[in-house]
Amino acid sequence: MENTDLFQLFVSIPGFFINILALFLLIRSRKLPYQIRILSLNLCTADSLSCLFLSLERSVFELITGISFVKYFFVLISSQTSLIIVTCFNLDRYLAFKFAMKYYTFLSSTKVKLTCALAWTIGPLITCLQFCSVSSAKFCETINYKVSTRISEYFFFLIFISNFLMFPYIMYKIKTCISRVEPTSQMQPREKSSRNQTTGQRTFKKVVVITGTFLGLYAPGMAWTLIKPYVANPQVINNINIGTGIFFTIAIILDPIFYVLRFSECRFQILLLRYKCNTKKYEEVLKKRNRHYATYEMETSLSHPVQE
Repeated sequence: MENTDLFQLFVSIPGFFINILALFLLIRSRKLPYQIRILSLNLCTADSLSCLFLSLERSVFELITGISFVKYFFVLISSQTSLIIVTCFNLDRYLAFKFAMKYYTFLSSTKVKLTCALAWTIGPLITCLQFCSVSSAKFCETINYKVSTRISEYFFFLIFISNFLMFPYIMYKIKTCISRVEPTSQMQPREKSSRNQTTGQRTFKKVVVITGTFLGLYAPGMAWTLIKPYVANPQVINNINIGTGIFFTIAIILDPIFYVLRFSECRFQILLLRYKCNTKKYEEVLKKRNRHYATYEMETSLSHPVQE
C-alpha cells in the first residue's frame, strides 16, 4: 500500500463511521423537520460513499473494473453530489427567509425527495463530463481540453458561487429579524424579547460557522479545477491535489456534525441510545425530550400568569 493510500485510509475511516452514525441517528429522529431530515440523509449517504471509496485501495477497483484509477472517479461523483446537496440546504434556508410562509406552503416532502433525486442524477452525469480518460483518471489537459469538461467545471463552479451569493442575504435577514425583536407590549415582556434576541444571535453564529466553513473548505478546490488544466508541472499538480483533497475530506467529516449532530433531536437520540439499559436515565431523557418539543407547558403557565 502506497503512502497516499495510507493517508486516505487514515482520514476516510473516521469520516465513514461518523457519517454512518449520523445516518442511524437521522433514521430514528422523527421529530426533525422533514426537509432537514431528507436532505441530511442524502448528504450523509453521499459523504459515506466518498469515505468508503477513499478507504479502498486502488487494487480493489482494478480487480473489479480493470482500471485502478477509477477509484477517484467514484470519489469525485459522490463528493460533487454532496456539494449539490449542501447547496440545496443553503437554498432551503434562503427561500425560507425570502418567502417565509409562502415557501412552506409550497414545500412538500415529495418535492424535497425529487430535488434530492435530481441531485443524484446531475452529480454523476456532470462529473462524467469532466473525465477525458477514466483509465488514467486525469482531467483534460490544455491540448485536448474538451468543451464538455469546461462546461462541467463551470457548472460546479457556478453552484459554488450561488452559495456565496445566498450567504450575505441570509445573514442580512437574520440580523434584521434580531433588530426587530423589542418588547412592545405586555404579551412580549422584556425577558421574552431578550430570550428571542439571544436565540437569533445564536442562529446567526451557527449559520456563519456552518456556511463560512463550507465556503472556506471548498473554495481552494473549486478555484483549482479552473486553473489545473493550464498547469504543466506534475509535482505542483500533485501537491495541490493533495492539499485540496485534504480540505474536501475535512468538509466530509464536518458535514454530519454541522447538518446532523447539531440538532437537539439527534443529540436526544444519542442520549437515549446511551441509556438504553438504564431505565431510570432513559425515562429522564425521554421526559426532557418531550418537554423540549411541547408546545405548551402547564408549569410555565402557572408560574408566569398573563396580567390582564
